[in-house]
Amino acid sequence: MKRLLLIVVLLSHTLVLAAVAADWNKPTLTDTYTSFLTYLNAKITDSALWLDSGSTVPTNLPTGSKRWNASTNKFEKWTGSAWSDLAANNTYGISISGNAATATTATNATKLNNWTWYWSGQPGQPSWVWGGSDGTNMYVYNPSNFSVAVATNAGNADTLDGQHGSYYQPASTAITTSNIGSQSVSYATNAGQLNGQAASYYQPASTAITTSNISSQSVSYATSAGNADTVDGKHASTTPGNGVIPVGDIYGRIAWGAKPAVKISGGVNAGGSYLVTLTTGVAGTIPINSISWDADNMMGTNWIIGRWTMPGGSKARLSAHIVFSSNATGVRQVLIKKNGAAFLSKTVAAVNGYNTAVEVITPILPVSSGDYFDVQAMQTSGGNLTLVPNETMAVMELLE
Repeated sequence: MKRLLLIVVLLSHTLVLAAVAADWNKPTLTDTYTSFLTYLNAKITDSALWLDSGSTVPTNLPTGSKRWNASTNKFEKWTGSAWSDLAANNTYGISISGNAATATTATNATKLNNWTWYWSGQPGQPSWVWGGSDGTNMYVYNPSNFSVAVATNAGNADTLDGQHGSYYQPASTAITTSNIGSQSVSYATNAGQLNGQAASYYQPASTAITTSNISSQSVSYATSAGNADTVDGKHASTTPGNGVIPVGDIYGRIAWGAKPAVKISGGVNAGGSYLVTLTTGVAGTIPINSISWDADNMMGTNWIIGRWTMPGGSKARLSAHIVFSSNATGVRQVLIKKNGAAFLSKTVAAVNGYNTAVEVITPILPVSSGDYFDVQAMQTSGGNLTLVPNETMAVMELLE
Protein backbone atom coordinates (compact mmCIF):
# COMPACT_ATOMS: atom_id res chain seq x y z
CA MET A 1 0.00 0.00 0.00
CA LYS A 2 2.83 2.40 0.75
CA ARG A 3 4.54 1.53 -2.49
CA LEU A 4 1.39 2.38 -4.51
CA LEU A 5 0.95 5.70 -2.75
CA LEU A 6 4.50 6.72 -3.59
CA ILE A 7 3.85 6.14 -7.29
CA VAL A 8 0.81 8.37 -7.20
CA VAL A 9 2.82 11.15 -5.62
CA LEU A 10 5.49 10.90 -8.27
CA LEU A 11 2.93 10.97 -11.04
CA SER A 12 1.31 14.02 -9.54
CA HIS A 13 4.64 15.83 -9.64
CA THR A 14 5.20 14.77 -13.24
CA LEU A 15 1.90 16.26 -14.34
CA VAL A 16 2.95 19.80 -13.38
CA LEU A 17 6.46 19.75 -14.90
CA ALA A 18 5.46 21.70 -18.06
CA ALA A 19 4.44 24.69 -15.99
CA VAL A 20 7.69 24.91 -14.04
CA ALA A 21 10.50 27.21 -15.35
CA ALA A 22 13.79 25.32 -15.31
CA ASP A 23 16.45 26.64 -12.96
CA TRP A 24 19.71 25.23 -14.29
CA ASN A 25 21.36 25.60 -10.89
CA LYS A 26 18.89 23.00 -9.53
CA PRO A 27 18.73 20.44 -8.03
CA THR A 28 21.19 20.79 -5.17
CA LEU A 29 22.00 18.44 -2.31
CA THR A 30 19.84 20.44 0.03
CA ASP A 31 16.69 20.11 -2.14
CA THR A 32 14.00 17.67 -0.97
CA TYR A 33 13.61 14.36 -2.65
CA THR A 34 10.26 15.34 -4.14
CA SER A 35 11.71 18.60 -5.64
CA PHE A 36 14.69 16.77 -7.13
CA LEU A 37 12.68 15.11 -9.88
CA THR A 38 10.75 18.32 -10.58
CA TYR A 39 13.92 20.33 -11.22
CA LEU A 40 15.51 17.54 -13.21
CA ASN A 41 12.52 16.97 -15.45
CA ALA A 42 12.17 20.76 -16.05
CA LYS A 43 15.71 20.87 -17.49
CA ILE A 44 15.03 17.75 -19.57
CA THR A 45 11.93 19.43 -20.97
CA ASP A 46 13.94 22.62 -21.81
CA SER A 47 16.53 20.50 -23.61
CA ALA A 48 13.87 18.60 -25.55
CA LEU A 49 12.40 21.94 -26.69
CA TRP A 50 15.93 23.31 -27.66
CA LEU A 51 15.44 26.11 -25.13
CA ASP A 52 12.93 27.55 -27.61
CA SER A 53 12.31 31.21 -26.81
CA GLY A 54 8.61 30.75 -27.43
CA SER A 55 7.99 27.93 -24.94
CA THR A 56 10.77 27.95 -22.33
CA VAL A 57 11.96 30.51 -19.76
CA PRO A 58 15.12 28.99 -18.29
CA THR A 59 17.26 30.70 -15.66
CA ASN A 60 20.90 30.35 -14.62
CA LEU A 61 21.92 28.82 -17.97
CA PRO A 62 25.58 27.87 -18.33
CA THR A 63 27.57 30.11 -20.69
CA GLY A 64 27.68 28.61 -24.20
CA SER A 65 24.17 27.14 -24.06
CA LYS A 66 22.47 26.89 -27.48
CA ARG A 67 18.83 27.50 -28.32
CA TRP A 68 16.42 27.86 -31.26
CA ASN A 69 14.85 31.34 -31.44
CA ALA A 70 11.34 30.82 -32.82
CA SER A 71 10.78 34.54 -33.39
CA THR A 72 13.87 35.06 -35.62
CA ASN A 73 14.17 31.50 -36.95
CA LYS A 74 17.84 31.09 -36.13
CA PHE A 75 20.16 29.37 -33.67
CA GLU A 76 21.69 31.40 -30.84
CA LYS A 77 24.20 30.94 -28.03
CA TRP A 78 24.21 32.27 -24.45
CA THR A 79 27.16 34.57 -23.70
CA GLY A 80 26.47 34.60 -19.97
CA SER A 81 24.47 37.82 -20.19
CA ALA A 82 22.65 37.79 -23.58
CA TRP A 83 21.77 35.64 -26.60
CA SER A 84 23.79 36.14 -29.83
CA ASP A 85 23.88 34.50 -33.28
CA LEU A 86 25.45 31.07 -33.19
CA ALA A 87 27.29 31.73 -36.50
CA ALA A 88 28.44 34.99 -38.10
CA ASN A 89 25.79 36.36 -40.48
CA ASN A 90 23.75 33.28 -39.51
CA THR A 91 25.70 31.30 -42.17
CA TYR A 92 26.62 27.66 -41.67
CA GLY A 93 29.09 25.60 -43.66
CA ILE A 94 27.06 22.51 -44.42
CA SER A 95 28.32 19.80 -46.76
CA ILE A 96 25.57 17.88 -48.51
CA SER A 97 26.29 15.04 -50.92
CA GLY A 98 23.91 14.02 -53.68
CA ASN A 99 21.61 16.44 -55.52
CA ALA A 100 18.53 18.60 -55.08
CA ALA A 101 16.30 16.36 -57.16
CA THR A 102 13.10 18.24 -56.48
CA ALA A 103 14.46 21.85 -56.27
CA THR A 104 12.83 24.19 -58.81
CA THR A 105 14.57 27.49 -57.91
CA ALA A 106 17.81 28.68 -56.32
CA THR A 107 16.67 32.19 -55.47
CA ASN A 108 19.82 33.58 -53.83
CA ALA A 109 22.47 31.34 -55.39
CA THR A 110 25.33 33.30 -57.04
CA LYS A 111 27.77 30.49 -57.69
CA LEU A 112 27.64 27.24 -59.64
CA ASN A 113 30.69 24.95 -59.55
CA ASN A 114 32.49 27.95 -57.94
CA TRP A 115 31.66 30.19 -60.94
CA THR A 116 29.99 33.48 -60.16
CA TRP A 117 26.95 34.29 -62.32
CA TYR A 118 25.84 37.89 -62.94
CA TRP A 119 22.75 39.28 -64.62
CA SER A 120 24.63 42.17 -66.23
CA GLY A 121 24.90 42.90 -69.96
CA GLN A 122 28.46 43.13 -71.32
CA PRO A 123 29.90 44.61 -74.57
CA GLY A 124 31.94 42.65 -77.09
CA GLN A 125 31.95 38.93 -77.80
CA PRO A 126 33.09 36.24 -75.32
CA SER A 127 35.46 33.47 -76.36
CA TRP A 128 32.98 30.82 -75.12
CA VAL A 129 29.24 30.74 -74.34
CA TRP A 130 27.03 28.22 -72.54
CA GLY A 131 24.42 26.30 -74.48
CA GLY A 132 22.85 22.97 -75.26
CA SER A 133 20.65 21.25 -77.81
CA ASP A 134 18.84 18.54 -75.84
CA GLY A 135 17.55 20.50 -72.84
CA THR A 136 19.55 18.33 -70.44
CA ASN A 137 23.26 18.56 -71.15
CA MET A 138 25.09 21.90 -71.21
CA TYR A 139 28.31 22.66 -73.08
CA VAL A 140 30.48 25.63 -74.04
CA TYR A 141 30.55 26.84 -77.64
CA ASN A 142 32.87 29.11 -79.62
CA PRO A 143 30.65 31.91 -81.03
CA SER A 144 33.00 32.36 -84.01
CA ASN A 145 31.52 29.13 -85.37
CA PHE A 146 27.94 30.42 -85.22
CA SER A 147 25.87 31.18 -88.29
CA VAL A 148 22.95 33.63 -88.32
CA ALA A 149 20.08 33.17 -90.75
CA VAL A 150 19.09 36.86 -90.87
CA ALA A 151 21.41 39.67 -89.72
CA THR A 152 21.10 43.46 -89.80
CA ASN A 153 24.85 43.86 -90.28
CA ALA A 154 27.53 41.37 -91.37
CA GLY A 155 30.77 43.30 -90.84
CA ASN A 156 33.31 40.71 -92.07
CA ALA A 157 31.12 38.14 -93.82
CA ASP A 158 33.05 35.81 -96.13
CA THR A 159 30.16 34.92 -98.41
CA LEU A 160 27.08 36.56 -99.94
CA ASP A 161 24.06 34.36 -100.73
CA GLY A 162 26.36 31.36 -100.26
CA GLN A 163 28.85 32.67 -102.81
CA HIS A 164 32.39 33.97 -102.27
CA GLY A 165 33.43 37.32 -103.71
CA SER A 166 35.24 35.71 -106.65
CA TYR A 167 31.88 34.38 -107.89
CA TYR A 168 30.77 37.89 -108.83
CA GLN A 169 33.84 38.87 -110.87
CA PRO A 170 37.02 37.30 -112.32
CA ALA A 171 39.89 37.51 -109.85
CA SER A 172 42.25 38.91 -112.52
CA THR A 173 39.97 41.89 -113.18
CA ALA A 174 38.53 42.40 -109.70
CA ILE A 175 36.63 45.65 -109.21
CA THR A 176 37.82 47.70 -106.25
CA THR A 177 35.67 50.40 -104.68
CA SER A 178 36.71 53.77 -103.29
CA ASN A 179 35.22 57.13 -102.37
CA ILE A 180 34.33 58.75 -105.71
CA GLY A 181 34.85 62.14 -104.06
CA SER A 182 38.61 61.55 -104.12
CA GLN A 183 38.77 60.46 -107.80
CA SER A 184 39.34 62.48 -110.95
CA VAL A 185 38.61 61.60 -114.58
CA SER A 186 40.42 63.72 -117.14
CA TYR A 187 39.20 62.03 -120.35
CA ALA A 188 37.01 58.95 -120.85
CA THR A 189 36.96 57.26 -124.26
CA ASN A 190 34.49 54.53 -123.36
CA ALA A 191 32.33 54.70 -120.27
CA GLY A 192 30.31 51.66 -121.29
CA GLN A 193 33.08 49.15 -120.66
CA LEU A 194 35.64 48.32 -118.00
CA ASN A 195 38.95 46.87 -119.21
CA GLY A 196 37.26 46.17 -122.53
CA GLN A 197 34.40 44.24 -120.94
CA ALA A 198 30.74 45.12 -120.63
CA ALA A 199 29.33 45.55 -117.13
CA SER A 200 27.41 42.24 -117.32
CA TYR A 201 30.74 40.39 -117.73
CA TYR A 202 31.58 41.00 -114.08
CA GLN A 203 28.41 39.69 -112.40
CA PRO A 204 25.26 37.64 -113.02
CA ALA A 205 22.79 39.36 -115.35
CA SER A 206 20.19 39.59 -112.58
CA THR A 207 22.45 42.05 -110.73
CA ALA A 208 24.15 43.67 -113.76
CA ILE A 209 25.81 47.08 -113.46
CA THR A 210 23.95 49.80 -115.32
CA THR A 211 25.80 52.61 -117.09
CA SER A 212 24.92 56.26 -117.59
CA ASN A 213 26.39 59.34 -119.26
CA ILE A 214 29.10 60.59 -116.91
CA SER A 215 28.74 64.13 -118.29
CA SER A 216 25.40 64.42 -116.49
CA GLN A 217 26.86 63.49 -113.09
CA SER A 218 28.06 65.80 -110.32
CA VAL A 219 30.75 65.19 -107.72
CA SER A 220 30.49 66.91 -104.34
CA TYR A 221 34.22 66.80 -103.57
CA ALA A 222 37.07 65.97 -105.95
CA THR A 223 40.84 65.99 -105.52
CA SER A 224 41.28 67.39 -109.03
CA ALA A 225 39.01 68.53 -111.86
CA GLY A 226 41.12 68.35 -115.00
CA ASN A 227 39.08 70.49 -117.43
CA ALA A 228 36.52 72.06 -115.12
CA ASP A 229 35.30 75.43 -116.44
CA THR A 230 34.14 76.93 -113.14
CA VAL A 231 34.66 76.62 -109.37
CA ASP A 232 31.71 77.58 -107.19
CA GLY A 233 30.31 79.31 -110.28
CA LYS A 234 33.42 81.51 -110.71
CA HIS A 235 35.52 81.55 -113.88
CA ALA A 236 39.31 81.72 -113.78
CA SER A 237 41.14 84.52 -115.63
CA THR A 238 44.52 86.26 -115.81
CA THR A 239 42.58 89.52 -116.04
CA PRO A 240 41.38 90.69 -112.61
CA GLY A 241 37.77 91.59 -112.11
CA ASN A 242 34.69 91.15 -109.93
CA GLY A 243 33.68 87.49 -109.51
CA VAL A 244 36.82 86.23 -111.29
CA ILE A 245 39.41 83.81 -109.88
CA PRO A 246 42.90 85.29 -110.57
CA VAL A 247 45.36 83.06 -112.45
CA GLY A 248 49.11 83.66 -112.80
CA ASP A 249 50.63 84.56 -116.16
CA ILE A 250 53.49 82.66 -117.84
CA TYR A 251 55.89 84.19 -115.32
CA GLY A 252 53.78 83.17 -112.34
CA ARG A 253 52.69 86.73 -111.63
CA ILE A 254 49.17 87.63 -110.56
CA ALA A 255 47.69 91.00 -111.44
CA TRP A 256 45.67 91.98 -108.38
CA GLY A 257 43.97 95.07 -109.80
CA ALA A 258 43.10 98.19 -107.85
CA LYS A 259 42.75 96.41 -104.46
CA PRO A 260 45.75 94.09 -103.91
CA ALA A 261 45.62 91.33 -101.34
CA VAL A 262 49.16 92.17 -100.24
CA LYS A 263 50.33 95.76 -100.53
CA ILE A 264 53.95 96.84 -99.97
CA SER A 265 53.59 100.48 -99.01
CA GLY A 266 56.97 101.60 -97.66
CA GLY A 267 60.69 100.99 -98.15
CA VAL A 268 63.95 102.73 -97.33
CA ASN A 269 67.69 102.47 -98.08
CA ALA A 270 70.05 103.32 -95.23
CA GLY A 271 73.53 104.62 -96.10
CA GLY A 272 73.70 106.14 -99.55
CA SER A 273 76.16 109.01 -100.04
CA TYR A 274 77.67 108.96 -96.55
CA LEU A 275 78.81 106.45 -93.91
CA VAL A 276 76.90 105.67 -90.70
CA THR A 277 79.32 105.32 -87.79
CA LEU A 278 78.41 103.37 -84.63
CA THR A 279 80.19 103.73 -81.29
CA THR A 280 81.23 100.40 -79.74
CA GLY A 281 78.75 99.08 -77.15
CA VAL A 282 76.13 101.76 -77.88
CA ALA A 283 72.85 100.96 -79.68
CA GLY A 284 71.97 103.67 -82.15
CA THR A 285 69.00 104.32 -84.43
CA ILE A 286 70.06 104.06 -88.05
CA PRO A 287 69.48 107.38 -89.87
CA ILE A 288 67.92 107.23 -93.31
CA ASN A 289 69.33 109.43 -96.04
CA SER A 290 67.26 108.12 -98.96
CA ILE A 291 63.75 106.66 -99.51
CA SER A 292 63.08 104.33 -102.43
CA TRP A 293 59.31 104.59 -102.00
CA ASP A 294 56.80 105.54 -99.34
CA ALA A 295 53.30 105.09 -100.78
CA ASP A 296 51.51 105.77 -97.47
CA ASN A 297 53.88 108.49 -96.16
CA MET A 298 54.83 106.29 -93.19
CA MET A 299 58.19 108.00 -92.86
CA GLY A 300 56.62 111.48 -92.81
CA THR A 301 59.16 113.99 -91.54
CA ASN A 302 60.89 111.33 -89.37
CA TRP A 303 62.85 109.71 -92.18
CA ILE A 304 66.06 111.35 -90.96
CA ILE A 305 65.92 109.25 -87.77
CA GLY A 306 64.60 106.13 -89.51
CA ARG A 307 61.12 105.78 -87.98
CA TRP A 308 58.04 104.21 -89.61
CA THR A 309 54.65 105.47 -88.39
CA MET A 310 51.53 103.45 -89.24
CA PRO A 311 48.86 105.44 -91.11
CA GLY A 312 45.95 103.33 -89.85
CA GLY A 313 44.78 100.02 -88.42
CA SER A 314 46.08 97.14 -90.55
CA LYS A 315 48.86 94.56 -90.53
CA ALA A 316 52.53 95.22 -91.17
CA ARG A 317 55.89 93.50 -91.47
CA LEU A 318 59.35 95.11 -91.08
CA SER A 319 62.53 93.67 -92.62
CA ALA A 320 66.01 95.03 -91.85
CA HIS A 321 69.27 94.08 -93.62
CA ILE A 322 72.18 95.78 -91.84
CA VAL A 323 75.79 95.30 -93.06
CA PHE A 324 78.71 96.13 -90.73
CA SER A 325 82.15 96.82 -92.19
CA SER A 326 84.83 94.16 -91.81
CA ASN A 327 86.14 93.62 -88.28
CA ALA A 328 86.66 90.27 -86.49
CA THR A 329 86.16 91.49 -82.90
CA GLY A 330 82.97 91.21 -80.82
CA VAL A 331 79.37 90.78 -81.93
CA ARG A 332 76.92 92.59 -84.18
CA GLN A 333 73.30 93.18 -83.17
CA VAL A 334 70.18 94.57 -84.88
CA LEU A 335 67.19 95.59 -82.72
CA ILE A 336 63.65 96.43 -83.85
CA LYS A 337 61.55 98.56 -81.49
CA LYS A 338 57.80 99.07 -81.52
CA ASN A 339 56.44 102.24 -79.90
CA GLY A 340 59.83 102.76 -78.24
CA ALA A 341 60.03 99.29 -76.63
CA ALA A 342 62.35 96.48 -77.75
CA PHE A 343 60.37 93.99 -79.86
CA LEU A 344 62.79 91.75 -81.79
CA SER A 345 66.59 91.45 -81.98
CA LYS A 346 69.26 89.29 -83.53
CA THR A 347 72.93 88.98 -82.48
CA VAL A 348 75.72 87.29 -84.46
CA ALA A 349 79.48 86.95 -84.04
CA ALA A 350 81.65 89.15 -86.24
CA VAL A 351 82.90 87.50 -89.42
CA ASN A 352 86.68 87.44 -89.79
CA GLY A 353 87.91 89.01 -93.00
CA TYR A 354 84.48 89.95 -94.36
CA ASN A 355 81.63 92.37 -93.79
CA THR A 356 79.12 91.05 -91.25
CA ALA A 357 75.45 91.11 -92.37
CA VAL A 358 72.56 90.80 -89.88
CA GLU A 359 69.02 90.35 -91.18
CA VAL A 360 65.88 90.59 -88.99
CA ILE A 361 62.32 90.08 -90.21
CA THR A 362 59.30 90.49 -87.94
CA PRO A 363 56.22 88.29 -88.27
CA ILE A 364 53.10 89.87 -89.71
CA LEU A 365 51.86 92.12 -86.90
CA PRO A 366 48.53 93.79 -86.20
CA VAL A 367 49.07 97.56 -86.00
CA SER A 368 46.97 100.57 -85.14
CA SER A 369 47.10 104.13 -86.39
CA GLY A 370 50.04 105.96 -84.76
CA ASP A 371 52.10 102.83 -83.96
CA TYR A 372 55.76 103.37 -84.94
CA PHE A 373 58.85 101.22 -85.47
CA ASP A 374 62.60 102.00 -85.20
CA VAL A 375 65.64 100.00 -86.36
CA GLN A 376 68.76 100.18 -84.17
CA ALA A 377 72.23 98.62 -84.54
CA MET A 378 74.96 97.87 -82.01
CA GLN A 379 78.54 96.54 -82.26
CA THR A 380 81.28 95.59 -79.74
CA SER A 381 84.42 95.83 -81.88
CA GLY A 382 86.16 98.00 -79.28
CA GLY A 383 86.08 101.10 -81.46
CA ASN A 384 83.94 102.97 -83.93
CA LEU A 385 82.56 100.91 -86.83
CA THR A 386 80.74 102.00 -89.99
CA LEU A 387 77.79 100.47 -91.82
CA VAL A 388 78.38 99.62 -95.46
CA PRO A 389 76.65 102.18 -97.73
CA ASN A 390 74.11 101.01 -100.34
CA GLU A 391 73.99 97.50 -98.77
CA THR A 392 72.24 98.47 -95.57
CA MET A 393 68.50 98.82 -95.98
CA ALA A 394 65.12 98.27 -94.34
CA VAL A 395 61.65 97.66 -95.79
CA MET A 396 58.27 98.17 -94.12
CA GLU A 397 55.35 96.32 -95.72
CA LEU A 398 51.81 97.43 -95.02
CA LEU A 399 49.54 94.42 -95.67
CA GLU A 400 45.83 94.48 -96.42
